[in-house]
Amino acid sequence: MFDETGDRLSPTHARKLGKRYRYYISHRLMQAKRRSGDGWRLPAAELEGLVERELMRLLADHATLASWMKDHGLGELVASGVRNAEQFATGYITRAAADRREILQRLVKRIDLAPNTITIRFNIGVIIQHLTQSDHQTQSIAACGSHIVTTPFAMARRGIETKLVLSDGSSPNQKVDAALIHLIAKAHCYMKAMTNGKSRNDVAAIYRVHPPQVSQALPLAFLDPTITEAILTGRHPASLNAHRLLRDVELPLSWPAQRQMLFT
Repeated sequence: MFDETGDRLSPTHARKLGKRYRYYISHRLMQAKRRSGDGWRLPAAELEGLVERELMRLLADHATLASWMKDHGLGELVASGVRNAEQFATGYITRAAADRREILQRLVKRIDLAPNTITIRFNIGVIIQHLTQSDHQTQSIAACGSHIVTTPFAMARRGIETKLVLSDGSSPNQKVDAALIHLIAKAHCYMKAMTNGKSRNDVAAIYRVHPPQVSQALPLAFLDPTITEAILTGRHPASLNAHRLLRDVELPLSWPAQRQMLFT
């Protein structure tokens, strides 16, 4: 992995509030005597998740995989190769994190960072050989080029964490925000109790919260269903967290207006 200056990024980690965070940072930032404001420091799990997302997308592109195998004299192995791609994609997510990183190191030739974009170069030859499981390593396969994927991204803060955010506002590895989901679930519980005849004070007593907290959360029971679905699947903007939704915005009644406010 290299940044726009050609400097290699190396893995490192830090501890904050008792939690271990892994990063990839530009080599120049690791030199104790050098201070630079232009280096990169990216969250490892987010970056690896982005690469994994593109790998899964590639493995699902059976037409492209088949064309690679045919172009390199392995047409008779296309059917089994496609099946292996499906099985590999299914089994990949169940592997340990260290195994997944090792696989990425084999299948990815290089990653280049630039402001607002990440370019991933997948090794076509290694992918073909892995899927066909063939000892037939022809010179043409060994000389295969790269499958290049360029993904726009931005960086956003969520509390003490940094997230990579894709151009469509989604999180690359689609990690859900448990606190945000819990907040919306509470809002629906409060609303159900009140529609069943309970007062705000009754609801506060049942759930052991202060009455103003009930009033504060209730509007979230009327959240646009598409926003709720995005939150449940981790596809909401990284800037949208429980604190912002509860305290920093006055939620409109109109669903399109909610989407405009929270997703742009």
